[in-house]
Amino acid sequence: MTLGNIRSATWNAPTKQAWLPIALLPVGPKRVNKIPGYTIDTQEIQALQTVHDVLAHMLKPLSIAECQQGYEMVCADGNVRLCFPKLFCWMADHMENAMIHSIASNRCPTCTIPTEKLGEYLETPFPTRSHADYDVAYRKSDVVSLKAHEVKNLENALWSVPNMNPPALVRADILHNILLGVLVHMMDWIQGFLEHHDRINAFDHVWHRLPPYPGFVVPTKSYRMVSQWSGKEMRHFARVILGTFTVTLRQTTNQPHPTGSQVQEFNTAIQCVRSMTDFYLMTQYDSHTDKTVSYMQKYLREFHETKGVFLRYCAGKGAKRAAAEAHKVLLKEQTETSVKGLTASEKAKLRQEDALERRNLVDKILREGAHYNFPKMHLISHYVEQIPKFGALKQYSTDISECMHKGFKEAYRRSNKVNAMS
Repeated sequence: MTLGNIRSATWNAPTKQAWLPIALLPVGPKRVNKIPGYTIDTQEIQALQTVHDVLAHMLKPLSIAECQQGYEMVCADGNVRLCFPKLFCWMADHMENAMIHSIASNRCPTCTIPTEKLGEYLETPFPTRSHADYDVAYRKSDVVSLKAHEVKNLENALWSVPNMNPPALVRADILHNILLGVLVHMMDWIQGFLEHHDRINAFDHVWHRLPPYPGFVVPTKSYRMVSQWSGKEMRHFARVILGTFTVTLRQTTNQPHPTGSQVQEFNTAIQCVRSMTDFYLMTQYDSHTDKTVSYMQKYLREFHETKGVFLRYCAGKGAKRAAAEAHKVLLKEQTETSVKGLTASEKAKLRQEDALERRNLVDKILREGAHYNFPKMHLISHYVEQIPKFGALKQYSTDISECMHKGFKEAYRRSNKVNAMS
């Protein structure tokens, strides 16, 4: 917890100790299958309700009865004043927001957008979530209404806090939504794109030869060898990926000359990567104007308009297995086709047509089994609307709160994992 009247430059500095841990939230078992008649759904609801009961106890000083009287506090000038504290924001990643707002993990905590539209760019936003209606539905045991909005059937701790709208607590989480979210997905898309066009080795060649620069850590491992990226590594990645990717696709030395369709596809892919990196870099601004906000909106729109070039590389494991099986069946059928009586040039033409048919079939199956409908793709669309309301996005980064967890994580690692005091 920190105070909202402290400058963000102070509370974002770990050495200033502007944050104070006030509680450790319990993580109860959600799937205990050994108890007969105790369904998994019931277990999950009870475990989540326990967390909200603890949150309600923590937030009790902000309840209506307490806040009406106010609190005498010593201000920075030494004078004692009657203060009425208010919960202003809750800086958390998406899964924590899903827990705090008691919604499904594949839903937006801010608006009522349906799951199938999470990956789209919308000129007109969906309505904001109405927790007042959810509270009424819970009191009336209207489970159907709650389920329609993917809201858990439990008493949310935020409903007891006065003069506060829960969706207004959500802040832009650049660390988890972009660096460890969209950009991590984009890394997989880029790798699949380069492998499909036989340019992954050229990319590794450029990647290994990135020159040193102040504030930039030269990568020591191959792009494909890194299994897990930290937030710091992703910041470096965001600075160099556009140039590295562009050089790889523009390179003609020791590379086959691209066809006209490939050149067009390369240009679209470069534009997509550029739009997202430009959008991310602008989220780092310490201040904004109407012009910079419009630029962010423009970059986000361009990203959504061009991201289709990577669609086939978003396919899940099931779609990939289906594509591989279809490719195998079609190849067998083409192999069994008789080529007797054909000239050498006709056979070469037939092989080329068969290869194109297999490639088109695989591409179709992968595209049909792929989508962009995941929450982190949608959450960045709320960044632009938050800037006029709450100021620069950088001040709400979860980096500082993640740093506060290190001491507890290290203590747990050194314990016997059973008794916290041992």
